[in-house]
Amino acid sequence: MSAHFTKQTTATLRRTSSAALTLLLCAAGCGAELAPEPTQPGIETLYAAGATWAHPFSSPSWRVGFDLYNSALSWSRSSCFGTTMDKIKHAGEDWGGSTSTVVSAVGDGQVIYAGLVNYPGHVVLIRHDLTDAQRRALGLSSPVVYSQYGHLTGLVVRAGDSVRTGQKLGTLHDQASNTHLHWEIRSAEKPALCGTTYWGPGYTGPGTTATAYGYLNPSASIRALQSAGGGTGTSCPSGDGLYCGGNGVTGDAATLYRCLGGALSVSQVCSHGCEHMPTGTSDRCAAAPGSCSVTNGLYCGGNGVTGAANILYRCTDRVLRYVETCGKGCERRPTGTPDRCR
Repeated sequence: MSAHFTKQTTATLRRTSSAALTLLLCAAGCGAELAPEPTQPGIETLYAAGATWAHPFSSPSWRVGFDLYNSALSWSRSSCFGTTMDKIKHAGEDWGGSTSTVVSAVGDGQVIYAGLVNYPGHVVLIRHDLTDAQRRALGLSSPVVYSQYGHLTGLVVRAGDSVRTGQKLGTLHDQASNTHLHWEIRSAEKPALCGTTYWGPGYTGPGTTATAYGYLNPSASIRALQSAGGGTGTSCPSGDGLYCGGNGVTGDAATLYRCLGGALSVSQVCSHGCEHMPTGTSDRCAAAPGSCSVTNGLYCGGNGVTGAANILYRCTDRVLRYVETCGKGCERRPTGTPDRCR
């Protein structure tokens, strides 16, 4: 028997006595229980169930960070802003990979674009609805963010699809030694850039910042959403103040939390890591790393490079960059061996 009924038929069945209902159903054939019609979860259900956030893949071979000038592109002219691309701001993060690298959704959401643009490879854009705690953690007035993934191939999603955290979107488009993912988190679906609204383009105008166009720090946003969505706890150690996640409070190691009257909240997501301070002094976000004069490699702050002792840095050609906040501390290792998080 078909399990499809009109609203009117359903209402009639509800008013029918049990005996009459049996006769009515048996007129169409008895002998088996009516199976409920299978349903697919709506996008609202997926959003409500989703409490996890993740990066698009792990262990990139190299990175270009958010809201900075990419000096490597001094040769490339921007058709959008009429200048070389090293004079405009990078509006996302570039993560180096290979053509076998699988790129995944950073959170539950709905694909609103998946296709080719004026861009090497395909682009996927996903809309994510936020809980109020997640919205506040990002400092937004609207409960919606968008994640964009550029330079993809072999797409396995299309516009309209509902996706879950970690679900495969595609793999990286072959750009030889420059094969990478450009990914973004932003509050604008299609930022108005150069009088256009095409998907991308990944850079914002000279003399401003990426945040002015609605772009958010991608990795820092994921850390904030993980903390807000995954539960940071509601209790605090003795004394009000600021605490790095894991240093007396539950939470992401690179996020600064505020204890006030026994309640825990996100104070700030630290772009360059969260610095542990002595007992009695509030923790704080670490300063941006500067230069280095040691051999290229990985170093704990204070072990040959300036920085927080619980943060791992990378020295490359005399430039020091933030790598990771070590929740359990940074391990100094023998000379010639890279330092690492415990």
